[in-house]
Amino acid sequence: MYTPIKIPIKEIDYMICRLNGLLLCLLLLQACTPAPKQGGLFVHVNAPKNMSARSALAVMRACFVKIDFGLLERGVSAGKDTGSRIAFTVNLFDDAVYQAVLDRLDQNAPEGFVWIGHLDHVEYSQVTLVVEKDVLSGNITLPGSIYQIRYVGEGIHAVYQINQSAFPPEEPPLQAITP
Repeated sequence: MYTPIKIPIKEIDYMICRLNGLLLCLLLLQACTPAPKQGGLFVHVNAPKNMSARSALAVMRACFVKIDFGLLERGVSAGKDTGSRIAFTVNLFDDAVYQAVLDRLDQNAPEGFVWIGHLDHVEYSQVTLVVEKDVLSGNITLPGSIYQIRYVGEGIHAVYQINQSAFPPEEPPLQAITP
């Protein structure tokens, strides 16, 4: 048989007060939590079953992405219209997110262009993205890291981080021969 528990009204008021305080804290915590960042150039996806990332000694890691071509086009159009600085987020991997800044844009085909820039606040960096219709191929280099973006099919691209130590060392410079 069920026996009801008798709780004094003072304790019930105290528990309600504590629950209200907890609810208020949760609401304040949610209000103070920064909103998630807007996506960048890449939308990370799972690879279709018939695709695999290339496996090579020089590839440290890879992921599959879809490209937000609208982000590229909107940025280029806005920069042309306003003369303002064109930049967007390049979200290669969770631990490799940068701001790419346009230095120059070359029109190389009726439906294609070459986007050349650098990573904001990263000395000696270079971003080269070649776009033709819905296909992008590019390289992003910075001290200590090289990334490649390659089309793999069905609207999917692969992002590769390249292991530079897998390449042979450079040869010494050649002596200049003067007449």
